[in-house]
Amino acid sequence: MIAELGKYMLTTFLYLEVNLIGLIIAAIMLGNQHKAAGLSADQKVFNMIIIALMFVLVFDSGMWLLDGRQFLYAIELNYFVSTVYYLLNIIIPFMWIWYTMVYFDKDAEFFGKYRLPALAPLVVGIVIGFLNLANDWVFSIDENN
Repeated sequence: MIAELGKYMLTTFLYLEVNLIGLIIAAIMLGNQHKAAGLSADQKVFNMIIIALMFVLVFDSGMWLLDGRQFLYAIELNYFVSTVYYLLNIIIPFMWIWYTMVYFDKDAEFFGKYRLPALAPLVVGIVIGFLNLANDWVFSIDENN
């Protein structure tokens, strides 16, 4: 029992440490982007991707910290953190599509002719993410949290 608890704590610490290193690297990248004079449209979208990534790392750490914990509203908090994590992981690929469209065709409006094809998977993923709260299609959290 004690050995399993130690292994669980070590694994949690390892993931938190990896997320912290990722946050530091992302913060450095974001800081370097802001030092550049005059950000272009593609650089602004790239910065938004970095910020979204930082939120993913924070919510991933939250999931590790909440996993298996027992306290008042722990399951509800875990559902909230896990749902936001899931939604962010849907939004980031959409942002990469946006970035490539802006990067390769600086004169085109992103929400022009590619609006519906680009938004469709995003909207479906977001709807499924919220429907998961009622039926556990994507992930579930048991009574042990």
